Amino acid sequence: MESVQLTREELYEQVWKMPMSRLAAEYGISDVALAKTCKRFDIPRPGRGHWARLAAGEKIKRPPLPKGVPNRLQTILLTKVENPTPKVARPKPPEVPVARALGGAHPAVQALGAALAEAKTDTFGRMVIEGADRPVLSITLEIHRRALLILDAVCKAVVARGHAVVHEVTGKAAAKLALVVSGETMGVAIVEQLDREEHVPTPEEQQRIARGFAYGIPKYDQFACGKLQLALVGTCVSRSSWSDGSKRRLEQWLGHVVLAAEEEVEARRHYREGQERQRQENERRQRVEEEERQRAREQKAGADHRALLIKDLQEMTRNWREAREIREFLDAVRRAAPEDGRDGGLSAWLTWADVIVRELDPVSRPEAIAKILSPDLTGSHTRRPGGAWQGGADESGVA
Repeated sequence: MESVQLTREELYEQVWKMPMSRLAAEYGISDVALAKTCKRFDIPRPGRGHWARLAAGEKIKRPPLPKGVPNRLQTILLTKVENPTPKVARPKPPEVPVARALGGAHPAVQALGAALAEAKTDTFGRMVIEGADRPVLSITLEIHRRALLILDAVCKAVVARGHAVVHEVTGKAAAKLALVVSGETMGVAIVEQLDREEHVPTPEEQQRIARGFAYGIPKYDQFACGKLQLALVGTCVSRSSWSDGSKRRLEQWLGHVVLAAEEEVEARRHYREGQERQRQENERRQRVEEEERQRAREQKAGADHRALLIKDLQEMTRNWREAREIREFLDAVRRAAPEDGRDGGLSAWLTWADVIVRELDPVSRPEAIAKILSPDLTGSHTRRPGGAWQGGADESGVA
């Protein structure tokens, strides 16, 4: 993939020169991805209607670019998305016949039908067999036969195309029903939909309304309407549910259901590949950010180390001058009190003073003057007596 490197300032200027959609197209990315990048790097962008107002001659003041956060990545990489594979014409949905009777139904349908006898009933009169995430079946007695026949048709069509159906009744009111297509498993569920009508208040509710206590009285009543909806559960495909409509009944959609189950395999592959690309991109971005943070640390360490070298040089210069002045003073003392006329105390003091001057004067120890010019990034710098600095990386002290 191609990548373009920009600074925050450069992207900020470009965002305010042309619409986001055009700018994103130039970089080969989506406008959503560009908007997320601006948000991530705290780059203000034009609001809704900005370009129309600008075209109308209105003067609009753009917000300034906020200062960047220290030690945070200030370089932006925009990765161009490869051209998507041209869409292939969708195959024609297979014909999926629906049997007239449940005799010889698929074993999964037979098991679900038997489980309905012990299923619980919800507030709308639907018999419910729970699944892992949602009901596998939720239908009234009047329509249960049709629902089972539809499930039977789907199961048999999937098996006829070389796939498999797995099922398991896990309890009196719980079951599992799934299609296994090329190793990918997806749940199947069929429910009776709800409709609503205006609620007719009961005599008691009418009295409450008359007294001004209408809170809690529903505006509508819901009821099972006899229309079925079939869904593939936990899928990536754009369409995963089909329902009875005014023009087409669910039975006419079953070929599309089978086709969608097969397309789910490719959709999941693309999803996983996208996740892997995103993971790699995140790792790459983290590496770039860490490299930039490391460069910032090195620059700061270099500046700090240089300041220490300057301070050490200034300190040695002051000590040298002070040592020179002290030597001049000691020479004057020796001239004023020649050696043959000194008492023992003065001689001892002069000897002590000579030692102090040698310790103070950096020139008396020239091998300790030079310091390591590169900073030690391990943090192991230590202070030596007399102001010398040494780094853990090199004990020689040679510049």
